[in-house]
Amino acid sequence: MRVLLVDDDQLMTRMYERKFQFEGHDIVVVDNGRSGLELLEDDKSFDVILLDVMMPEMNGFEFLEAKQKMENAKDIPVIMLTNLVGSEDDEKKGINLGAKEYLVKSRLQPNDIVEAAKKYV
Repeated sequence: MRVLLVDDDQLMTRMYERKFQFEGHDIVVVDNGRSGLELLEDDKSFDVILLDVMMPEMNGFEFLEAKQKMENAKDIPVIMLTNLVGSEDDEKKGINLGAKEYLVKSRLQPNDIVEAAKKYV
C-alpha cells in the first residue's frame, strides 16, 4: 500500500510513518495541504491519503475541495484526521467533500490508522 500523509504534527507523522513502514507499506509525508496537492499533480500512485484537518497554508477541507477538481486524483480515498474532538458539522463537511472517514487521532493508536487505511485499498 502506498500512503500520502498530509499532516503538520511532527510527533504524529513520525509515529504513523514508522508504523506503516514496519508493516511494509510505502508512506510519503508532507506538512501542509498545498504541498500535498503539488505532490499529487506529479504523482497519483497513492492508494490512500491520510489528511489532517488543521494545517498551515491550506487546511484539510481546502485540500479536499481542490483534490476533487483533479481528474486523476479525485478517486484516491481520503481519511481525515484531527486532534480536536470536532463538531458533527466538521465531520459532515469532511464526508460531504469526499472523505471516507473522519477520525480523532487521540482516540486511536497508529495500528488503528493503518487498519483504517487498509479498508480502502
